[in-house]
Amino acid sequence: MGRSNLFMLLPELEVQGWLKRKPDDKDKRVRRVFITAQGERQAKAGLKIQVKLIEHMSNAVSDAECDAVGQIMRKSVGLP
Repeated sequence: MGRSNLFMLLPELEVQGWLKRKPDDKDKRVRRVFITAQGERQAKAGLKIQVKLIEHMSNAVSDAECDAVGQIMRKSVGLP
């Protein structure tokens, strides 16, 4: 996600109560972003869904196939 896309998403996340933006004490040009308790609950719920999806996908392929996908992903971002 690009920086501008994230910037456009922040107001909606704040309206939903998932985060709060507050001015920086030392630099008034800066607004700090803080996750709320509700945002933390949403993030944990999303992580549980993501873990289940990864487990489901992992069970559908062999270890060798999973390793091959990992190698391709690492190569695509320039990692050895």
